[in-house]
Amino acid sequence: METLHPLYDKKIACALCSHSFYSKKVRSRFLKAQRYDTDFFIYYENPKLHPIIYDVVICPKCGYASTEQFSRIFPPGSANQVKEKVTKNWSYHPYDQERTLQQAINAYKLAIYCANIKKEKSSVLASLTLRVSWLYRLLDDIQQERAFALHALKCYTTAYLEETFPSNSNEVRLLYIIGELNYRLGFQQQALLYFSEIIYKHKNHPDRKTFERTKERWHEIRSIS
Repeated sequence: METLHPLYDKKIACALCSHSFYSKKVRSRFLKAQRYDTDFFIYYENPKLHPIIYDVVICPKCGYASTEQFSRIFPPGSANQVKEKVTKNWSYHPYDQERTLQQAINAYKLAIYCANIKKEKSSVLASLTLRVSWLYRLLDDIQQERAFALHALKCYTTAYLEETFPSNSNEVRLLYIIGELNYRLGFQQQALLYFSEIIYKHKNHPDRKTFERTKERWHEIRSIS
């Protein structure tokens, strides 16, 4: 019997050039969570099979990099800008094969570049930069982890101010991650503001785990203030 490989090929149609290609994904049965960080990062038994390593898909033909959060619609002129700034300088890299952590980071940085060119929402950029921060955490690179966490915080804060969210649950998770990133980066008073908003405005929120975690952080900050 053939041994099932942890990775499988998912067929992708490039939103920029329509080229069809395959990108690796991790089979869920191989994902065994070990522990969870308070910023939603999950540690798995095998870090080489962390699913975020394969979240970014890169077209081998044109170099356009994206995730499932990207809009497939290009604002006027942005598709040509991606072709001019990315495709013209693109040469094939084996992102459609197994990736190292560093290759995953490079893939995310290309996706961030593409997202900025086509003016993706701040929440999309926040998600990308937070995941780069997590990848640097796996590499024990504290300086780069912090740098990208700062980028993520800025983008999440902009998203909260400028975007609308389909559910109350999404807003609470957003408030929490802004508070948690502020806390982790040493901005305790800012963290307190966002945690307080959850406690006083969303006390009946059904996501009790996030709410209880928020209260723990709130009490922790208040005790040292």
